[in-house]
Amino acid sequence: MKKKQIVDTPDELKLKHLEEAIAVIGIFESKGKYFPELTKKGNITNEIAEEILSYLQYHKNTKEDSNDPYQRRVRTAKNIFNTYSENFRLEGNKSGTQFVFQKEGRTAPLKRDAAYQSLAIIYLGLMAYRKTVDMDVLHQLFQQDFPLDLLTLLSYAIHSKYCLDFSYKNRGVKTLQITEFVPVKLSFKDSHWFLIGWEASVSKWNSYLIHSIFNLKLTSEIGTRIKCKVPPFDMKKFREKSFGASALHDETAIEIRISVPSHLKLAVQKRRDEGIWEANGEHWIWKIYTSSISDLLDYVFKWSGDLKILSPESVRQEFKTKLKKVLGDYWN
Repeated sequence: MKKKQIVDTPDELKLKHLEEAIAVIGIFESKGKYFPELTKKGNITNEIAEEILSYLQYHKNTKEDSNDPYQRRVRTAKNIFNTYSENFRLEGNKSGTQFVFQKEGRTAPLKRDAAYQSLAIIYLGLMAYRKTVDMDVLHQLFQQDFPLDLLTLLSYAIHSKYCLDFSYKNRGVKTLQITEFVPVKLSFKDSHWFLIGWEASVSKWNSYLIHSIFNLKLTSEIGTRIKCKVPPFDMKKFREKSFGASALHDETAIEIRISVPSHLKLAVQKRRDEGIWEANGEHWIWKIYTSSISDLLDYVFKWSGDLKILSPESVRQEFKTKLKKVLGDYWN
């Protein structure tokens, strides 16, 4: 039997070849940390990466492909990553391979690179396909009737800056009619999917829960799709002034100051990346902004009294009311 040709271009890869290639990128990233018996101190060479792939038995030794060299997968891994990463390159020689940041005089974590994050998501997708990962992340997105087509429309609108109209059912069971909304980003946060965009009718950034959106369509005028002008969007700044459900329709975000013990600061930051931190002796002051007080109170409650709301007084009183209700339900 003639051996089937193995290709190295990203567009023609088989799923198993793609999985192997992503695995190689991970091996180079950690310098083989999880396989100490196969590695030496310092950088990982192509040969060592090939040995680790063989050890993991990614490639089945069938008659058809038993002669496939793992060096193809290593070459493919470099090709894929270097094609899509804007900030890093995977470079090396006989002495070793490593990630090189491309912007001189600057540095950034590899985990923040868009190409790296995309490959991690693809890897999770491959694991889901093999039923080795349970992704609850899809649950709320799949509340929509046609999630794939929804993603297609949103991707198109985001890329082309087209306005959308939709109906939205908020927590008060009141249906809102949203018009001329220009989506800029899908965001997964606190187990929820949000659609973030510029709401032209009120001239502000806003976000809506995906599972509560219905009757979604492109804004049109006599059959013509409408493009809207959108100011520059900064996700970091948006999150600095958002918490939980982020900005809610026609509600103004307020500043809330929370006292966090120094030994818990890192634990809180691992779970929440928004807000501004200020040192204050043995505690840190965490300043956050939210238009959804209930989300904040629920979060503080989870910390069993370790986090303390300092201001404003109105929020402190609302939290006291919540605690009294809980005590009233269980004290007797």
